[in-house]
Amino acid sequence: MEDRFTGTDQQAWGGFLRTFAVLDQAIDADLQARHGLRHTEFEVLLRLRVAPGGRMRIQELATTSLLTRSGTSRLVNRLEVAGLVTRQVAPEDGRGSYAVLTAAGMQLFDDLRAEHVRFVRERFHDRLTQQELRTLARVWTKLLADPPAG
Repeated sequence: MEDRFTGTDQQAWGGFLRTFAVLDQAIDADLQARHGLRHTEFEVLLRLRVAPGGRMRIQELATTSLLTRSGTSRLVNRLEVAGLVTRQVAPEDGRGSYAVLTAAGMQLFDDLRAEHVRFVRERFHDRLTQQELRTLARVWTKLLADPPAG
């Protein structure tokens, strides 16, 4: 196997990384300007909003984000201070803890959802055809479905 990327390899991989960075920064700037909320904070509220009972273990939140467990714990602390989540000790083992969405957190997320969807559609969905969106959806599913061993 060659130890360099081909031009197409570089365009695909580099393009993915650059696109993610640009979109993430744009979403972060928009959320901060409009609501004083970071993109990572919004993502935690989103995950909790769709989770059964509005709660998830902090470790599980960490595995579904770009943050480490300690980074996720600090983020949950900030959201807790803001009154958007509470923290509950996991009764099943007493070691872990859950982040639980509060009524205020649920209301804030519900208030932001439509604006966020509009922003993402404008910056992402509306710039692609339905076929391109379906192709990307299949690619993400394929890459996440069967990670290589090791």
